[in-house]
Order: sequence, then C-alpha cells, then structure tokens
Amino acid sequence: MFGAAIVDARSSLAALASALDDVAALDVDALDHREIAELTVAMHGMQSRLDAQTDRVVGAYDLHGDPGRAVTTASWLAYTCRLPKARARASVSRARALKHMPEVAAAYASGAITSDHVRLLAAAQRSNPEAFAKAEEELVDDASSSRFDHFARRVSYFRQIADPDGTEQEAQDAFERRNLHCSARSRTRCSSTRSSTRSAGPSS
Repeated sequence: MFGAAIVDARSSLAALASALDDVAALDVDALDHREIAELTVAMHGMQSRLDAQTDRVVGAYDLHGDPGRAVTTASWLAYTCRLPKARARASVSRARALKHMPEVAAAYASGAITSDHVRLLAAAQRSNPEAFAKAEEELVDDASSSRFDHFARRVSYFRQIADPDGTEQEAQDAFERRNLHCSARSRTRCSSTRSSTRSAGPSS
C-alpha cells in the first residue's frame, strides 16, 4: 500500500497534467494580440514555477542520494530523464544553492524569477555567503523587476565588490580556456593543411 504522501504527490501531478492538457487545447489563433501577449507572460511565469518545483524535488533526491550509491545525482538524472549532462548538473547545482538562499527560493517558486536568475544569484552567494545574505533581498528585487542584462551587471558588480580575487580568477580561467581552444583549433587547421598537401602529392 502506498503512503499518503506519494498518493498526494501523484494526485497533484495528475492535476498538473490535466491543466496542461487544457492549455494545449486552447485555440491561440482565436486570441487577439493583447491576449496572446498576456498568455505568453503567464506561461513563462508558470514555466519558472514548474522549474522551481522540479529543482526542489531534485534537491530532495540529492539529499538521499542514489539507493545503490553507484552514480551521482546529476549522472542519475541525466540517464533516467534523458537529459544533457550539463542540464542535469545545472539542476542539481541550483537545488543545492537554493537551500542557502531563502529569498531567492521564494521568488523562484512564485515565478517572479527564472532558473537563469538563480544561476547568477547562486554564483554570487558562493562568492561571499555573508555579504550575499545581507544583499539577498535587494538582489532578488532587482532580478524580479529589471531587464536581465541590467540584473546580470548588478550581480557582476556585487561579486567584484564581495570577492574581487574570485572574479579575477574566473576571468583568468576563461582567458586560458579560450587560448587552449584557439590553440587546439589552430593545430587542427595545420594538421588538415598538411594532410591536404600530402594528398595532393607533388606537382608535375
């Protein structure tokens, strides 16, 4: 017999699936421009709310871990849900970070901010947890009311003030990765050129 908690969870998911079926049945072509715009904004808000709950459940799984202890949460998630590994790792990272950011978690759950906002805020929190705790409410306000690029600059400024060594190191790491990538591409081009020259053979 299933416990009451799992019965409630399955009932909630069934209701959510039914609501999505109703949305899928909407004749959007029958809506005017204003109504379509309103629906678009609402759907993005619902998407963020769903993302927030998905990350919350991922966090609960991460807390218990794989029953067989064979794989990490991200690996299990990528394999079981057929996700790109980067996306699975991002979900786990957000889930862990949200445990230390109550204001962010609340805004995410309400649909006021997106997973992209959470990603930047999590990086800011890791850079200086004490400073972030003091600025969290203000940063969340910025996230929920500003254009994303303006918000991103605000977070970048916070990190430069809160952890100047960390942002400098990140910039250096990015520069080194770019040089490594360019070097690898250069070697590939040189190798391709040499192969083409050999294939052509000596001119007659």
